[in-house]
Amino acid sequence: MLGVGLGVIGLTLSDFDALTPPEFASVYEQWEELQESIMQGEWNRARFLARFFLLPHCKDQNITLQDVQEFWWDVKEPKKSAPKPSSREAFEKAVEKFK
Repeated sequence: MLGVGLGVIGLTLSDFDALTPPEFASVYEQWEELQESIMQGEWNRARFLARFFLLPHCKDQNITLQDVQEFWWDVKEPKKSAPKPSSREAFEKAVEKFK
């Protein structure tokens, strides 16, 4: 952890020593999210430029960035549906189990 804290994240030795393990874990999570955000920005810029250079050569001028390259962060997770309310029959079966 010392190498990551000092070398990778850039903490000073006194800052690193002052952190408890849960605090360091939180710092590391935030640093990791920042790095991921930077990486996504770089890839999005590259994808934008690729789209820009492809447009004159495409018949369909409505190509999107996802048409050029789709990344895992572009995929929207489906919303979880609310649990179905139990029916009267299911309720009665549950009551029978506990009798």
